[in-house]
Amino acid sequence: MTLDPISVTAAFPVTVSLETVNYCNAACIFCPLFAGNDRIDRKLRPAMMMDQHLFTKLIEEIATWDVKPIVFLNMDGEPLLDKHFKERLTILQKADLSQKREYA
Repeated sequence: MTLDPISVTAAFPVTVSLETVNYCNAACIFCPLFAGNDRIDRKLRPAMMMDQHLFTKLIEEIATWDVKPIVFLNMDGEPLLDKHFKERLTILQKADLSQKREYA
């Protein structure tokens, strides 16, 4: 069976952002974690790290998609504060979801 590239791309996102941590050690003036009227209320959204089992389950699911997305491990938090960061990169690599990026 040949898949139509247009319909397959429309059925699957081409990028996925996973926030494995939602805290940061910087205090950027433009960031909703620290500044402005839209500052995140930590009573509603406490600082947390994603459970490793949940991360693995998400990656296993994404790896089955017909279109392999670019996976970003950041949103509002600082991914390098994630104590499982190296292990998560290994999981992405084993699932064939890691990509080397070079910038000029």
